[in-house]
Amino acid sequence: MQRIALVVFCLAVPFGSASAAQEVQGQKPVEVDVTGKWKAKVDVGGQTGEPTFTLKQDGDKITGKYEGLLGEQDVTGKVTRDKVEFEFTTDQGKVV
Repeated sequence: MQRIALVVFCLAVPFGSASAAQEVQGQKPVEVDVTGKWKAKVDVGGQTGEPTFTLKQDGDKITGKYEGLLGEQDVTGKVTRDKVEFEFTTDQGKVV
């Protein structure tokens, strides 16, 4: 039986709540840019790791690389206001 791991990575963007508050007040929201190298801590079924994501943002689109226990994979995603979502695919399935 092939096991597919679904992992959710949360990037804490410190100005996310300020962005939403600015929209309510009619001000232009703060621009979010996740371009750079990010290190995540994950725990999936007792297996832990610290993968690295190297991301580039162009407008609302994200591209980049994942490097970790699942090898090296291409990453794609998007930014919507203060929400960042990206994914990559391994031989065991899609990771979002």
